[in-house]
Amino acid sequence: FLQENGLDKDEIFVGGMSIGGNVALTLANQIAETSSCSLKGVFAIDSPLDLYSLYQGSDLDVANPDFDEERLAEPRWIIGTFQDSFGKGDSLLDNLQKVSPFVRAIESTSVPLLKDIPLRLYTEPDSTWWMEERNTSFSNTNAYALIQISESYKSQGWNQLELIKTEGKGFRASGERHPHSWSIVDVRELMSWLN
Repeated sequence: FLQENGLDKDEIFVGGMSIGGNVALTLANQIAETSSCSLKGVFAIDSPLDLYSLYQGSDLDVANPDFDEERLAEPRWIIGTFQDSFGKGDSLLDNLQKVSPFVRAIESTSVPLLKDIPLRLYTEPDSTWWMEERNTSFSNTNAYALIQISESYKSQGWNQLELIKTEGKGFRASGERHPHSWSIVDVRELMSWLN
């Protein structure tokens, strides 16, 4: 692909937002493992990089009697999809750790080759918005998980891992406030990092 499109195999960056960040980290690890390409950096924007934590949070949401059917659609979908794909009980955790970039519950990573590659994690930890708009505890957000992942893995020698926490930047194209948005990224600064 790189050769066909005249791209430099020594200038590869991979990134994505939300679940696309999971794909980016997984793809980057595969590139590092199987390719002669030089991976220069990876970034993930408000991504649920701990899929087991995402599953557990969805399970808590479904048990919340205050949530209406609309609010429960996503957590129910996550639970059903994960159980169909990865099983239930112990097999769920065993299988998720093979594909989840990080699993904090057992300090596992499926992307070990990214340890020495520049890795940026972006998030906007707006606990007030999540509580007021979604009735979601901060401990059940991507932001919380990313902060925990960053602290844990930096203490394990992931010295190239950088957590960028923003404030007041999360807006959708419509102007609606939402911290789970591409707009949390300072595009000029990211472009400077890529260059």
